[in-house]
Amino acid sequence: MDVSNKKTKRASVSFDQPRTIVDDDAKAKIKYQTLLTEYLELQKAFVSSKRKLQAAKQKRETVLSEVRFLRRKRKYLSKTRNEDAPENFDQAIVSCSSSKNEEAHENKPVNEEKNIRLTKKPKNRIIHEKGTGKRKISWPDQVTLQV
Repeated sequence: MDVSNKKTKRASVSFDQPRTIVDDDAKAKIKYQTLLTEYLELQKAFVSSKRKLQAAKQKRETVLSEVRFLRRKRKYLSKTRNEDAPENFDQAIVSCSSSKNEEAHENKPVNEEKNIRLTKKPKNRIIHEKGTGKRKISWPDQVTLQV
């Protein structure tokens, strides 16, 4: 009986062995597929985040170059404005504003000619779409900003 028991055990082992090999192969294949899909998803996420980072860096460089340009322009304009402006420009502004205050207290009608704007009225670019977009700002050395 001992011998027949060994034969049955061998027979049962021989039937189970191919099934476990198939199960192991299937498990390995499934694991490989899931790992591959996860890897591909991570790679796509990495590439998209890398592109976003490159775009952000490019935008940052563009803004920094615009800031440098505008600082140089402001420096140039303030320099030329100081040369062209009269020495008592501040006193003229103070005297003009004080005369307006006196006229307001007297309740006299103010002539429209006397209401001269000293500064330009800022344009609302949101409402007026024609002024938006790229534009060339010219000044003596003809530096253009390339975006």
